[in-house]
Amino acid sequence: VLNNSLLVYPNPSRDGEFTVRTTSSSRISAIRVSSISGDILFESTADEFGAANFSIETSGMFLVEVVYEDNTRELRKLLRI
Repeated sequence: VLNNSLLVYPNPSRDGEFTVRTTSSSRISAIRVSSISGDILFESTADEFGAANFSIETSGMFLVEVVYEDNTRELRKLLRI
């Protein structure tokens, strides 16, 4: 379910550094970043402010999925150039 409360920036990123943040009132239970082929590159929970930082070393397109406590999900594409 997409409720458009997920922010991913900068996107695209030249240095591979990304921030994921939510404006949702639901707490995040998981953040997963994966390659297009499905390999998980990063998995974490958000901090108390609903944010997480991570980096991707290789160029390409990636997916970030956020799972909230109520089991709703949001998915975004990431581009590392």
